Amino acid sequence: MAIFLAKTEAEEYSIDRLQKEDVAPWTGVENPQAKSFLSSMKKGDRVYIYHTGKEKRIVGEAIVFEEGSIPKFKFHKKFTPPIATLSEIKSQEGLKNTRIVRQSRLSVMPVEPELEEFLQRRTTR
Repeated sequence: MAIFLAKTEAEEYSIDRLQKEDVAPWTGVENPQAKSFLSSMKKGDRVYIYHTGKEKRIVGEAIVFEEGSIPKFKFHKKFTPPIATLSEIKSQEGLKNTRIVRQSRLSVMPVEPELEEFLQRRTTR
């Protein structure tokens, strides 16, 4: 099972909307690298949902429900409070080479083991 991070503008498609819809296609991705990551997702993969814009924080989690070039995500959980902000991630010495820091404009990306470990620690606090 792989773990990804998918970014979205809260005003356009929030974790609350995904929760309400339960299952939804992940659309609007234009970057070729991000599209490639979307296409590589397999049913059951985990996806952290990240609100961009003013928030810049990880707010929830989805599960890949259906594979494809436009996969469908199923709501899994909302983090209240959000588990990490971009500035918190950037402040961690061991996370400086993760994609979320190096390729901050990329809207879909795999989550590296060191970032997953950091996020898992935050979900159990």
